[in-house]
Amino acid sequence: MKVQAGQLYGVLTGDIVASSALPLHERKRLHVVMTEGGRILQDHLGPRMPLPLDIFSGDGWQVLLSQPADLLRAALLYRAYIRSHIAADTRVVMAVGTIDFVPRNRVSEGEGVAFQRSGRLLRELKGKIGMRFVAEEDARWHGWDAAVQAVDALVVQAWNDKRSLALTGALRGLKQQEIAHLWDEPVTQQAIQKFLSKSGWECVETVLSMFERDFKQPQEVVNDTNNPGRL
Repeated sequence: MKVQAGQLYGVLTGDIVASSALPLHERKRLHVVMTEGGRILQDHLGPRMPLPLDIFSGDGWQVLLSQPADLLRAALLYRAYIRSHIAADTRVVMAVGTIDFVPRNRVSEGEGVAFQRSGRLLRELKGKIGMRFVAEEDARWHGWDAAVQAVDALVVQAWNDKRSLALTGALRGLKQQEIAHLWDEPVTQQAIQKFLSKSGWECVETVLSMFERDFKQPQEVVNDTNNPGRL
């Protein structure tokens, strides 16, 4: 993979929570579920996710994104997929920064500021916090770490398996009728509405919109001190 010097990339680094405590049949499925979730993610993001999701150490995973604006949506989509297909959750750290190289096209072997900060913060996660954000320019976007932790609290409290499955569709922009067909036996549109409402989707969608706006054109956002949406 060719790396652009000075360009800001997004890196997601995560691991499955308490994977060794999963029942045997769930542990056997874990790698398949993680891999399929990565394919869903790459299908949605296309060239903005230039390499497949990389699984390492059994339950660790890493994703490289060419557009930092995709970080939050990608993190939530992958987390929703995991929660909807197996009785487990994943921690995840989102990092924005430069990268130096990705040997053998293995994301987990990549080097650079974004990789370093993402991996370091994941190792430092403690307690019940399952999602964090860090940027190379800390002062520029420092408020987003607090916002990400607030979204994390919503995920933990409100996203059960059915709601998470509905969110795997909503996060990809599917219509409610299309989301209903994600079930083996399609559910009603009214059920989808209920799942999304109970999951806090309206709030999540607002935060996503703000995040994607800030990171698509960061310089404009930074210089606009009157922007009411800036954190």
